[in-house]
Amino acid sequence: MAQSRSLLQTIIHAAAERLADDPCIPAENRAAFRATAVTIFEQQVSAVLGADTVRISGWIIPPSVRQDRRERIERALRDGETPKAIAGRELVSERYVRKLRAELAGAGTDAP
Repeated sequence: MAQSRSLLQTIIHAAAERLADDPCIPAENRAAFRATAVTIFEQQVSAVLGADTVRISGWIIPPSVRQDRRERIERALRDGETPKAIAGRELVSERYVRKLRAELAGAGTDAP
């Protein structure tokens, strides 16, 4: 089983993914570009912060934004999206998405 990513790793990988998906990057070069971008981001974080490991705790998100995100996640679960896909898009852990899915199932909604 793959180790879950930290918040910083999730941000780095999401940024690399978005950069690699730019239309000016040829499709055959995207995987290499993505991998290189992740490496460069990680090296820069290490160089700037002077550490191999960085722990970042979540920032405070206004309740209305949290509620909007939760509603998007619940809608995506009802639409049959996987927890992994939802977590990657919403920048939350898969565990959180699975927890919401269990809550929906326990509440008798039509979530998978």
